[in-house]
Amino acid sequence: MMNIQAKEMSKILLIDDDEVILSLLSKSLKQTGYAITACQNGVDAQKECDKTRFDMMVVDFEMSPLNGLETVSAIQIKHNYPFVFLTQHTHLDEGVIKKACELGALGYITKPFQYETLLSQIKISIVRAKHIESLNTQSSRNKSINQAVGILAERLNVSTQEAYNIIRNSARKKRVKSFVIAVDIIDNLERRICENHDWFDSSTVNDNHN
Repeated sequence: MMNIQAKEMSKILLIDDDEVILSLLSKSLKQTGYAITACQNGVDAQKECDKTRFDMMVVDFEMSPLNGLETVSAIQIKHNYPFVFLTQHTHLDEGVIKKACELGALGYITKPFQYETLLSQIKISIVRAKHIESLNTQSSRNKSINQAVGILAERLNVSTQEAYNIIRNSARKKRVKSFVIAVDIIDNLERRICENHDWFDSSTVNDNHN
């Protein structure tokens, strides 16, 4: 197992049981400007994932004792890393492709390949992964705001628009994002339900509702 350090760069986990390929790819990607962790088997890869947060993985499909798909399946139980497969097969089984996509695959490259092909795929995959993460984060924030709006509308007997305005005004007053106020309202509700107390604390939104 090899660790090649690079400062403030995208972190990539390489997994391939071919030591020569692993060494060549590690050296090339490090010179290109990535922080590389290289593993020759799925077991070591899982251990590395428990220690380091990676931006993506490049995984050889034909490995043993765990093949690429089995390795990724084990890793994704705890994590959610986008990855690219390396394979000797020109055509992968549809079932394999479907399973890989479900696990977070953003594509696969057939061996032998040009380094520029892999580099291009890595760049595209990292951008796509960050975009997907951004969308997921925004979706989660919107969900929290909508939930908090519903809580306030019911508690204060106001319209959803009025409830939203209360959250927005409170956020402006406290100089925080609206979703922060929303999370406070939701957390306050859950805590008071558990404590069997009144489930709403008007101080959450201060005096924004008159």
